[in-house]
Amino acid sequence: MRKWLCTVKTCYASIVTDAHKTSIVNIIGEHTHESNSEVKTERQILRENCKRQADDGISTRPIKIIRKELMNSVSCNFEMKDIISVWKAMYDKRRQSYPLFPTSLDDAIRQLQNMKEDNCCMLLEENFVHVSTEKNLVCITNKENFAVFDELFRAICRLYISIRT
Repeated sequence: MRKWLCTVKTCYASIVTDAHKTSIVNIIGEHTHESNSEVKTERQILRENCKRQADDGISTRPIKIIRKELMNSVSCNFEMKDIISVWKAMYDKRRQSYPLFPTSLDDAIRQLQNMKEDNCCMLLEENFVHVSTEKNLVCITNKENFAVFDELFRAICRLYISIRT
């Protein structure tokens, strides 16, 4: 059994469906408002579709997702404020997948350590964030750069030793 509430916050009407959501078992209360217009329903569908695609394809630009959904939409009765609202909803949905802004250096290092453990900091199958929790040090580079710096350091040391002797 599942209970479904009306989307209008001031309305207390609800229905109860079976576990498979195939039939209505009980209707509780009556709606105290007018039914949603077609424009409002289309706006909600556009908003939810765009939010879902923004969450799935994090690298796709929001305006591209909105254009694609507008092309697939049945209605063309959208205003600019509706598009701006959809855009904000998409950014809010994407922001939920990111961690909160750190308030201190320790929080930032802890978040980077957690992201590293979750393999979020990978580029070409290689980890590019190196975190040292003992020394509060974060290095953003890859192994290839480490090899270049290591060779450069050895060359400078050889040059320094040859100058000193």
